[in-house]
Amino acid sequence: MVYNPIACSLNDALWAPGFWMPTIINVLDCATAASWFSDVDAAEMLLNYMLDVEVRPYVGVDVSWMNEEGDKTSRWERWTRMVMGLTSSPYITIRLFAWAMEIVIGDHTNPDNPFYWSKIKINCPGTPDYDPTMPRCYKRNDVLGCIAADCVTFVDDLRTIGASLKLVQLATHRVETMM
Repeated sequence: MVYNPIACSLNDALWAPGFWMPTIINVLDCATAASWFSDVDAAEMLLNYMLDVEVRPYVGVDVSWMNEEGDKTSRWERWTRMVMGLTSSPYITIRLFAWAMEIVIGDHTNPDNPFYWSKIKINCPGTPDYDPTMPRCYKRNDVLGCIAADCVTFVDDLRTIGASLKLVQLATHRVETMM
């Protein structure tokens, strides 16, 4: 199995742009000391996404065997999912996952959506209504009168965040059922 694209020089033929990758620290951008959290693991991140059809002929599994006459028969099966170690895999999977999360979050203007928010609040030192207990920039849910629920992702881990246990349960339910 060519599960190591370095061994077959496939990475030499591929390119992927540099990109910002979220980390666990990004969870704190929308959390307060009173926030509730939930953890969701997407699992098998690379295997959730298909490999580009133009790359598939170069990534495969050799399932050769000896037949009864002793002749070697060669047979290849194509690998169709993203591959660990492939230059473009992290970029492609993170990008596709971000697009999927836009669908999961849904319409933020619908008050029935647990990820509803009505405005973005800028909370900077020196402003008249600065509150040091709140993040510098956050989404506000004016219906509930609190920081809005959110879902922060980093690779295949997701953290739903909310101002109450009930809000986090609703947000986590939406994330898990939509995924």
